[in-house]
Amino acid sequence: MRTASLKIPILSVSLLTIMASAAVSPALPAIASAFPNVDQTTIKLIITLPSLVIVPFSLLSGWLAARFRVKAILATGLVAYLVGGIGAGLMSSIGGVLAMRVLLGVGVGLIMPLSNTLIFEYFSGEQRTKMVGLAGSVNQLGGMIFLSVSGVLACYSWRYSFFVYALAVLSLVLTSIWLPEPERKQAVKSTGVKVRLPRTVFGLAALGSLMMMVFFVVTTDLALFIQRDRALFSSPVKLTQSREALRGQLAKGVVGVEIAKAFARQKITIAPTAKLKEVTPRQVWSISDGTREYTVAKKDGKLIVFSGLGTSALAGLALSVLTLSGALAGFILNTLLKRLGNYLMPAAGVTMGVGYGILAMSYSAAPVFAAMFFIGLAGGLMSPPIMLKISQVVTPQARTLAVAVVSSAILFGQFLSPLLMKMVTVITGQDSSRFHFYSMAVLLLAASIIGVITLVCIPKPKRIASPSAIGQV
Repeated sequence: MRTASLKIPILSVSLLTIMASAAVSPALPAIASAFPNVDQTTIKLIITLPSLVIVPFSLLSGWLAARFRVKAILATGLVAYLVGGIGAGLMSSIGGVLAMRVLLGVGVGLIMPLSNTLIFEYFSGEQRTKMVGLAGSVNQLGGMIFLSVSGVLACYSWRYSFFVYALAVLSLVLTSIWLPEPERKQAVKSTGVKVRLPRTVFGLAALGSLMMMVFFVVTTDLALFIQRDRALFSSPVKLTQSREALRGQLAKGVVGVEIAKAFARQKITIAPTAKLKEVTPRQVWSISDGTREYTVAKKDGKLIVFSGLGTSALAGLALSVLTLSGALAGFILNTLLKRLGNYLMPAAGVTMGVGYGILAMSYSAAPVFAAMFFIGLAGGLMSPPIMLKISQVVTPQARTLAVAVVSSAILFGQFLSPLLMKMVTVITGQDSSRFHFYSMAVLLLAASIIGVITLVCIPKPKRIASPSAIGQV
């Protein structure tokens, strides 16, 4: 069988999976504006809810593949992916949008395991190893395409951003025409022995979930940050009795003469129809005149006015840098594993922490792109050691189950990410994306220090297997 004609349809499936749920993240600010009465955490569920649904349907996909035609399952998943992806942009309520995102998760859950299964079915030895690496690169390429195109489309309408999922039509055609049905393997009779997983697997699952919870913060918050979080100006002196009129207008929730004058002094015209909304009582307000949105926050007795660093297109490009550096991580992973061994994870944690620190201090586009590079690079270095460690701690018979457990935990971490930020907000009373990035930087640096101390104090474990050994396990 010609492997060249097999690579294209299989890789077309890989192109759709990794960043599927995050593809429309550049459109989040526009979606939030379209549903002004919906809590921000609920808006973020548009990105993370599919990840929750992917988990059970990924497990179900393997069970179905053993009993039904693989191409039929793949086609069903692609249709669900297409309808759920595009359908969300056609909904008029947030409930309808979330329902379509659930359907998207069903589709991704069905096709994601099959993309790997087909590689193991049709390729072996060195070809299999190369194909696994190629599929990983295509995953990241798909993320770049989705995020960049989605960001541009969101500049016209948040609804248009969901049309990036139309790419599934190409995969549906390619797999229908060029992909043969895999031969059904005869079921192995059960020996009556239950597969048991060591505790280390659940530790790896917890680590993977925590890693994704922290990493995914940038996916859910970046677009909101870019469009809302740049300081424009502040009151020249601390609020005194002479500023009572301005403070009174904010307290009443109206855009009056004093607010209009304050903006006019910065050569910013506020439309007479502008609306003022209190976000945090007596602390944070938002002003929207239909074309632009501003945030007014009280800090150290002064009023600071914020606006965005750019548009959703900038957010899409920045997130595409995230996936690009993640792809780069795959090329240097083997070298870093040989040099750093188990210290690679703490090193990646420091790198991601530095990225979040840069992002928290960004007031222009250039440092945002630099931050995305560091965060994406670290994310690309964190996941593979976790997955490679599985082959060291489980038997071959338990490997599939162990991979499913850890992979599901990582996806569950995506769903939990906005809930983690909600918890940070409740504890600290701070709800800005900039503060979220600061908190993630501190958390990652602290965790990395603890990780290094732990590795120094415990007996040195065996070196993590290099990626070149994937084809041998």
